[in-house]
This record gives sequence, structure tokens and C-alpha cells, in this order.
Amino acid sequence: MKLKFPDILGWTWRNKWILIAFAFFAAVRIAVFVTSDNGIDMHHNAYDRSVFVLGFEGFRYIHDPAYGPAHFTFLALMKMLVTGDPVLGPRVLSLLAGLACFPLLYFLTRRLFGDQAAFWACAFLIFAPLHARLTAISLEVTLYMAFVLGAMLLFERGFSEGTPYRQSAALSGFMLSLACATRFESWLLVPLFLLIGASRDLKKTIAMASLGVILPIFMLANNAREYGDPLYFLKVSSKVASLHMMQYSLYERLIAWPKILFWATPAPAFLLALAGGYFAVRTRRGLLLGAAFIFTLIVFIVRTCLGTLGFNETKYAGMLAVWALPFAGFAAARFSELALKKESKYVVVGLMLGLTAFVGIGKIIRDSYLFQAPSDLKETTAFLERFLPRNAQVIIGPRDKGYLIIKGNLKKGQVRNLATRDIDGRIDADQLLILLRSTLQIPLYLVFDSTADNLSLRNILPLDLTDPWPQKALGHMFLRAFSSKNYGVFRVDPPMPGE
Repeated sequence: MKLKFPDILGWTWRNKWILIAFAFFAAVRIAVFVTSDNGIDMHHNAYDRSVFVLGFEGFRYIHDPAYGPAHFTFLALMKMLVTGDPVLGPRVLSLLAGLACFPLLYFLTRRLFGDQAAFWACAFLIFAPLHARLTAISLEVTLYMAFVLGAMLLFERGFSEGTPYRQSAALSGFMLSLACATRFESWLLVPLFLLIGASRDLKKTIAMASLGVILPIFMLANNAREYGDPLYFLKVSSKVASLHMMQYSLYERLIAWPKILFWATPAPAFLLALAGGYFAVRTRRGLLLGAAFIFTLIVFIVRTCLGTLGFNETKYAGMLAVWALPFAGFAAARFSELALKKESKYVVVGLMLGLTAFVGIGKIIRDSYLFQAPSDLKETTAFLERFLPRNAQVIIGPRDKGYLIIKGNLKKGQVRNLATRDIDGRIDADQLLILLRSTLQIPLYLVFDSTADNLSLRNILPLDLTDPWPQKALGHMFLRAFSSKNYGVFRVDPPMPGE
């Protein structure tokens, strides 16, 4: 009896090579997941999600102006499903969503550019360094990618010429709504979906919009109720970015995102994507995909030049890198077709895939090594976990806050968070003084971060990590309990009576 494969959304799993490619893709992603730390871009803010969403708040609606609610809900669900671990659960969610990107990318590319292009796009995805890194950490980016790719796939099916699939058009709006509730970059896609959809079928566009606006309207209304401004989330992200961008020239800001994208794709696939974009324009294919890529990249570049978007977090380029791959696959398919002789075809295929694999795997390995937590941070959290009194309170700064809380096994109510000043991004000395004075009868400790930048406590608190004797500052006595390179832990004692 001949095995038949189910036909869903107009495709089948008959191609054995794409199954082999998926197996290799999954092996690479699982290897990165197992061997990597939960860090990206030289810091460990991925742990902040675990603290805010899971470790402290539990499974309920959580509102934060800088993030959409969907990933909080999914992360909390994963905590419940994966042994209650606040880090492993979100990382497993990132892994599963990252793996889902492969079939979604395959089917989207196949619908737009054909079988060969789809295979090539997925082959390049195997070696995409930024996607590999995002699949291994507890951020919401791969979940956002899966929602966007799903929305685009359903859109292309629902709005294809002569097709009656109104349900697919409507569901594409719902998937886009989930993407909007996961990361705010996807809000840039809403007008593109509506404009391109309306140019093809107005009734289907209305059906799509009816489901696509549900979560965005809810989020805007909640921002207006909580902060008095429905677009408050834009102000929050712009304020944080402007402080970071002050130290870079206009030229550095201008080339930042193309440079990040060049290595995130990786480089050989990025160059093929440029050629694929040209072929797509010539053949009038992939309008929505190309418009999303170009419009989002332009917005990123303009906002970075204006100082309202920082390029210090490369995760923003993750979706752009994946969007480039269908065009890279289209170019690879065209180039392989141009090689008429069998021997020439092997050479072309070997060069394209070999160079991409060499550059991509090299950067994946480099990133896995580079973004490990530094030894002084690990030693500091080990001290907090083993020697900090359970009734003590701890003052910590914004850098690596989540890592210190999770790895240091700090409990709710123990942590006093330091804030930064709006004017220059430095830690607020007045708030630190208030925290010091408000804790008199409970043992109080301070995690001292002396890394040389705006977030360094050394800017407002002149403590010496090498001095074992009590040090006086801000009217209090600081006794070093532990130190390692840039980090230290001090016991804080109140001033003597009369001081």
C-alpha cells in the first residue's frame, strides 16, 4: 500500500530532502540550546522576562508599557508546563517557536517562489546565527517570528488571485494580532497588510481587519488607562534608546542595521537576498514580504539616526534576517538553474551552501562562546545563593538584574531595584540614598557593579572593591563581603547615632 501524505494549505510533505534539512536544522538548534547560556549581546536581559513574568507575578495578565501581553501569557504557561522552572520554560518556548519557523518559512517561500527556492531558504535558515541564538534564550522573539510568518502564509493563501479562502484571510488578521501583542515592531505590518489586502479583495480585507485589531485596540486602551497615553510604549522605548545612542556618530547609526543584518542572515545568504530581491521585482512576486522587509528596515534606520531606537540589541534584526531568506532562496534557485551542465550545477550549489554554512556555523559557535555569563557575575550569584542571609534585603542595579535574582535565588520582597535618571541614564543617587535610609532593622546588602559605563555604581558611590575594611559613603558604612573583578557585595550598616 502506497503511503499518502495529507494535503493541508495546498502543500504536502513529499520532499525527502526538506525532511533531511529539517532534521539537520533541529539538531543544530537543539545543540545550541543545550550548550549555550541564556544570554545575547554581551548582557543577560533574557533573565529579566523570567523574573518579571514568572518568578514574581505568576500566571495572570501582566501589563508593561515596553512589551505586549501575549508573550507574558505564553511564557507563564510554559512555566506551568515545564516543571515550574522560570528560565527553562521560556527557553523551551523559544526553541519550539524557533523550530516552527522552519515549516512556516518553507510553505511561505514555496507559495511565493516555488519548491527549489523554499528548499534553499530553509537550508540558509539552518545556518542563520541570530535565529539560532534567539531560539536558545528566554526572549519572545521566535514566538513573534512564528506569528508573523504564519500571518503572511495565511495572507498569501487567502488573497491569492481567484481563491475563495476567506477563512485564511481572516485568520491572517488574528495571527497578526498575536504578533502585535508579542512585539511592537509588528505594528508596522498592519498598514501593509491592510493596503495590499484591500488592493486585492476588499471583503477579505474587512474580515482580516475585524480579527486583526482586537489585541492592538485592547493594548492601546490599557496604555491610555494606565499611563494617560495610548502610545506610551513608544515613549518608553525612545527614552531608553536615546541615552544609548548619544555616544555614536550619525554614520555609525546609519550603517548599524545593514551591518547587523549582513552577519545575522549570514553574509553569503544576505548577498543572495539582494539578488533575489531584484528577481522578485522583475517577476512581481513577494510584494508583502518585500514591503515588510524594506519598510521595517527603513523605519529602524531612520529611528536609529534620530536616536529613538538603539542597535545595541540585535534581536530586533531577527525577523528581518528571516524575511531575507525567501529572496536568498529565490536567487539560489535561479542561479542553480542557470548552470546547465550537471558538473557546473554541483559547483554552484556547493559554493552557495558551503560558504553560507562555513560563515554561519562559525558565527553560531562564536556567539555561543561569547555570550556566556562572565566569571565575576557567576561568582557573585553563587555568593548570594550560598551566603546571603534569608532575611536580608539586597539593593541591585539595572544591569544583569534578572540574572542576579534568578541565579542568586533571591526571593520576592528581598530585592530593592535601583532606577536610572531620565536625563543621562545614570543610576539615581537620590533613590539609592532613600533605599539606604528606609532599611534600618533588616540586614541590608548592596551588589556593587563597577563596570565602566552609565550603569556603574562607581559613578555615584566611590567604593573600593579591593579594600577589606569598612568604607564610609553617603552617610553609611559599607563592609565588603565578597568581590570578583567588576562585581562586589557589600553589607550596609546605618550611620552611628549623631552622625
